Amino acid sequence: MGSDGILASFAAGIAFNALVDRKAEMEDENVQEAMSKLFTLPVFVLTGALLPWSAWAAQGWTLGLFALAVLAHRRPLTLLVLAPFMGVKRRDAVFFGWFGPLGVAAIYYALYAREMLHDPRTWTITSAAVTASVLLHGMTASPGVILYGRLAKDTSEGR
Repeated sequence: MGSDGILASFAAGIAFNALVDRKAEMEDENVQEAMSKLFTLPVFVLTGALLPWSAWAAQGWTLGLFALAVLAHRRPLTLLVLAPFMGVKRRDAVFFGWFGPLGVAAIYYALYAREMLHDPRTWTITSAAVTASVLLHGMTASPGVILYGRLAKDTSEGR
C-alpha cells in the first residue's frame, strides 16, 4: 500500500485483538505494559538530547504560543464541543481532553517529516509542542487527578 510500519502495526493489533482469547489478552497486556516502559523512556531521553534550543530561540515567543495553542485546542476543545453528543459530562470531557499528551508517535512523525521534507522546522515546531506537553501534563497530572476525584466524589454525594 505504500504506507509506513505504524499503520501495519495498528492493523496487526486489530487482527490480534479480534482473534485472541481473553486470558491470552490479559497476559499480553502485561507484556505490552513492560514493552511500553522499556521503549518509551529511552525515546524521551533521546528526544531531550535532540531538542533544538537555538532553533526555538530563533522562533521567538510565537513558538511557545503555538505549542500552548496545540495543547489547548487539539483535544480539550474538541471533546468539550462533542461532550453533549457523546453523553459525557462537561467535567469528564475537560479531564479527558487535557490528559492526552503528545508522545512517541508525534516524535516519530516529526522526525520522519523532517527527513522526507528536508525542512528542519517540522522538528523545531513539533518538538516544542511535545516538550510543552511533557512539562505541562507532567506538572498537572497529580493535581488534576486529585481535583477530578474530588469533583467526582462531590457529584456522587449530591453536592
